[in-house]
Amino acid sequence: MSIEHGEGRVKRLVFTGCATTLALACAIGASGAGASVPGCDLSRPAVVYRPGGRAHVPARKRLAPCRYDTGAKALEPSLDFTNDGRILFQAWELQAGLPGGVPPVPQVIRSDSSFSTWQNVSPKGPVASLDPFLTVDHRTGRVFSVNFLANGQPTCATISYSDNAAESWTSSPAACGGFDGESIAVGPPVSAKPIGYPDVVYYCTGTTPASSPPTTSPVCSKSLDGGLTFAPTGTLPWPAYEEKAEGDKFGPWAGHPIVGPDGTFYIPKRFAGQPEVAMSHDEGLTWQRVQVADNRSGGETPQIALDDSGNVFYAWVSAAHLPYLAFSRNEGRTWSAPIALAPPGLREAAIPRPAATGDGRVAVAYVGSTNSPAVPPFYEYCDALLSECTDAGYAGVTWNGYMTLIPNALARTPKLETATVDPPSQPLLVGGCSADGACKANLDFIDMKFGPDGDPFAAFVDDCAVARDFPPIFSPQLGTCGDYEGEGIVGRLTSAN
Repeated sequence: MSIEHGEGRVKRLVFTGCATTLALACAIGASGAGASVPGCDLSRPAVVYRPGGRAHVPARKRLAPCRYDTGAKALEPSLDFTNDGRILFQAWELQAGLPGGVPPVPQVIRSDSSFSTWQNVSPKGPVASLDPFLTVDHRTGRVFSVNFLANGQPTCATISYSDNAAESWTSSPAACGGFDGESIAVGPPVSAKPIGYPDVVYYCTGTTPASSPPTTSPVCSKSLDGGLTFAPTGTLPWPAYEEKAEGDKFGPWAGHPIVGPDGTFYIPKRFAGQPEVAMSHDEGLTWQRVQVADNRSGGETPQIALDDSGNVFYAWVSAAHLPYLAFSRNEGRTWSAPIALAPPGLREAAIPRPAATGDGRVAVAYVGSTNSPAVPPFYEYCDALLSECTDAGYAGVTWNGYMTLIPNALARTPKLETATVDPPSQPLLVGGCSADGACKANLDFIDMKFGPDGDPFAAFVDDCAVARDFPPIFSPQLGTCGDYEGEGIVGRLTSAN
């Protein structure tokens, strides 16, 4: 199946009489457009600022936001690239005509080189899924897509992989143990001797059937045959139970794991209210835990990225629901002071996702609002697929997809360049959005990667792009921008000069 589209939505918006607190919206709408670039809006260049400082639009070397519509539905999007530069996008579709749209069906779609035409290249095995996730081992080019409950077993996932850019797949219902919130990471071994594939494949998930307390740690397993079979790694990254952390209803959950160039295995997590990371230098057999910062964590799945030199970058939202980044130069043992990412006017953010390169650049994608209440009580996590939800004090609050590029994140006072994938007047989400996720059609995570050309790309969900085509079980009153039926879209920052 092929899905044909145009070049993405190019929108222009001009603001007049802008207030200081809306500096981002004003700046990205006040500059004239340059030559046309497919899918990109040169009339809204990224604003430039220092952490906590005023924003401006540079006269030269500006970045412009781009949007590419996939045509596929999504709830928790992830993306990566084939070795020849095409996008692979993990979609997750609620089914038309079925009550609640469930069970949701996973799809993997692949773009052409212009990101304007998308083709369904899904594995044949998984027919239903929870929390699908996609990643590419760029050391080998192997594509991995993981789908929990895809084989109908209550604690197992189907791991599918492809060695030819998703032209064909091998699927194995072999990753078992834990429940929900699954993810996968791939990297070089430390001491193991893989068979038939050079890297170790790690699979992590929650520890309880309900993905809730009293347990306080995810559980991981690893594969030494490229993703065909899995065995437990060893000890848990965090305690199985700890009283001070037991009150977190997302206690067993963590952010996506990642593997460093030396084989160090990292998992980010909110623990006892603070951003933490667990590191293993022996493929998950034993772990060391470090607290990253002390401004607390408002999100249940903080995320990390590594550059080619092994520097670690950690993104989270604070207790005030604002986005931060910290870095470690020594494999996570010590961390920099938190870097405030929020552009002027941003009041609240959720589900940040970082990416890093080998040339010092880091990018962070997140969902943000300039008109949220931004004071406690914040919006509580509410998944309209599982229970009745209302917007409460967040009725009418608008949320957009933010992309921040940091040209040198290791600098003493780094420069930040930020734009939104769509104009602020055309939001991706409207209404209640929790720092823990469940932001209407966008649930627990988004994704960010650098493309082969060096530009940052991000996966978002546009809850206002398509209409619900399934009979709702819960929250039938949700409107067009908030009906839990969203389109997966890809944002990009590229040179506007």
